[in-house]
Parts: sequence; C-alpha cells; structure tokens
Amino acid sequence: MESALGSLIPIVVVLIVILIALVVVVVVVRTLRGAYLGRVELDKPTIRELQAQLTDAARRASIQPGQEVDIAPFWRKTGIREPDRRAVIQPLIENHVFGWYERTRADATMRFFDNVGRLMWNPTRTKVVVSQWVREDHRAATIVIEQALGPVYFGDVDESTTFGDRAGRDFIGGDRVGGDKAGGDITKINAAGSVAGSANQGHNNFQSSPITTSTELSSALANLSSQAALRNEGDDVVTALRWAATMAAAADGDVPDARDQAKHQRTLDRTSGWVRTSLSAILEGVSGALASSWLVELLRG
Repeated sequence: MESALGSLIPIVVVLIVILIALVVVVVVVRTLRGAYLGRVELDKPTIRELQAQLTDAARRASIQPGQEVDIAPFWRKTGIREPDRRAVIQPLIENHVFGWYERTRADATMRFFDNVGRLMWNPTRTKVVVSQWVREDHRAATIVIEQALGPVYFGDVDESTTFGDRAGRDFIGGDRVGGDKAGGDITKINAAGSVAGSANQGHNNFQSSPITTSTELSSALANLSSQAALRNEGDDVVTALRWAATMAAAADGDVPDARDQAKHQRTLDRTSGWVRTSLSAILEGVSGALASSWLVELLRG
C-alpha cells in the first residue's frame, strides 16, 4: 500500500507542476495579449465611423435571420491593426448589435484546449450574426450605432485629417432585398484615420436647396447621375438615377413600366455611401405637392 502510494506521489507532483506551468503560461500570454490589444491608435470619431461602415456592410450581407457573416474581408480592406479592430467591434458585441455562434467540439479534451486557447488569446471575432433589430432598421447605420452606443461629438475633430463636415453621413440607406457582399463598397481607411476616395473628397456638395417643381427635381437627379458616372458608381446605379430623372420630367399622368420600376427601385435600395447621401440631400429639399409624389416616396426607400 505504502509503495503504491509512494509511486503515485511523483506523478501527482508532475501533474501539479504541469498545471501550475499551464496557469502561468495562460496568465503571462493573456497579460501580454491584453497589453497589445490596449494599444489603440484610432481616435473615437474614426472608430465610430468604422463601426457605422461595419454595421452597414454586415447588415446588408445578412440576407436571412441568424445568418453568419464573415467580416474578415472588411478588416482586410480597412488595413487597421488588431487593437483598432477590437476597439471597433467589441462595443458592438457588448451592446448586442452583433452576436456570434460559440462552436464547441464533441471531444472533451479538445474542447478543454479550445477553451484554454480562447481564454489565453482572446481572439477578435471574424464572423458575426447581425441582431434582428439591426437587420430590420433601414435608416443610416450611424443612427443604429447611436441607438446602441450613444452619440459622438465630431465638433472637435480636425477636419483636415479626418472626415470634414459630412462625418457620419456617408452610410445612409438600406437593402430590403439583400445581395451585397459584406464590405463590398467599403472605403479603405488607414490607421491614421484618413479616408481615401470617400464622398468627403471631391463630392458634389448636394445641398438641401428648395425643389418645388418636377423640372427642378429632374435636373437635380440628372446632375447626380452624371456625378455618379464620373465616380464609377456602377452602370446599374447610373441607369437607375437617369430613369428617375426621366420619370421626374414626365407628365404627371405617365405611369412607369412596373418591371422597370421594380428593377431600378431594387438598385437604389441597395446603394449606400455617397450616392445615398447625395440622394437624401436632394430629397430633403423637396417640398410642396411634389413631396408626396410616388417618385419621391420611391427614392426615399
């Protein structure tokens, strides 16, 4: 009995040493990993802008409830470091804008090591599930983010290095039918917080000027379609805007072809970013009897 007990002691000691060593490794790696993830370089307005982009892209890519969306392409497009990625996505997870599937393996040993690995490394999510209330909210992604995280003040931001006076307005619109890939039209943003090729650079400054006649609306839409063509927004988008300009100039009694209307409406519903922002700015200026026309209601989405 004593000999058997004596032979077990070294084994128990070895197991205890291994366990202590594992705990030490986990604590050390977790501490170093946490310190690295805390090195966020982006300022708060830039983080909020990226949150709006990510939410908009993921929502449009989420065609069905509970669908898992791969946001790894979005991270690659932004080119930002993982600490900044964490600063972008973690508040969205904590405030239930996104969820995720926690997959577990059947084998208990592998499940244990998976849990240790997650605890030690605390990985940044690359696949998320968009919350149902976010999927169904077709307003600007910035508004959805403000509902979850509260407003952010852009007034103290240096406009020469960040977004200018249109910050937070480039992500209006919704996709009622789906079809876009996550991040498919996301503007590339670097770690310094500057925007490359966005609507804030060289945009046409569509303002909410009064539009009270069909001729004025047609002219504004035709101008927008020309600007969209110059920006290479896509042939379907340019065609849809030209169609809208033509319909605005048509006689009030003219009825559009139902198939054309459905096709162009789907295109305009899917578009986001600069086109949707500019279109919204035009529609904000529509007043009088024109404000209740079928075309204006269609363009508002």
